[in-house]
Amino acid sequence: MSSVSRATRLAESLDETSQAQDHSLDLVLRKNYLHWSHQVRFSDYKVVNVLAVCSMPFSIRLIDFTKKNRPIASYEPELHPAVTYRIKQIKATVQVFSTGSITVTGPNVQNVATAVEQVYPLLFECRKPLRK
Repeated sequence: MSSVSRATRLAESLDETSQAQDHSLDLVLRKNYLHWSHQVRFSDYKVVNVLAVCSMPFSIRLIDFTKKNRPIASYEPELHPAVTYRIKQIKATVQVFSTGSITVTGPNVQNVATAVEQVYPLLFECRKPLRK
């Protein structure tokens, strides 16, 4: 096997990701997928995608958010319960749910942080009023 793709979840740093990759290698060797005589190592290690999840302290009116942010935002409630907000300049995608939960996907941590900073004011404009 000359190339393997591996997804690492719940890592909060590159060090944790590296530790998870080492653990994956140990599992592969234990399952006897590779013979012990082979020299196995990770090379050309790179992060290709970052996923972040956070919750806003308020709920969001999705229809208003979509109307105010077309064509960047799209909402198809029959297909998916979230608004998809694509930021092409930084190659990030934000999924916005009515509960205030958002999921951000981007190529690196900086782009994900920039996407959250960019979308927060727009979400705040479309927040639902608090119930008494």
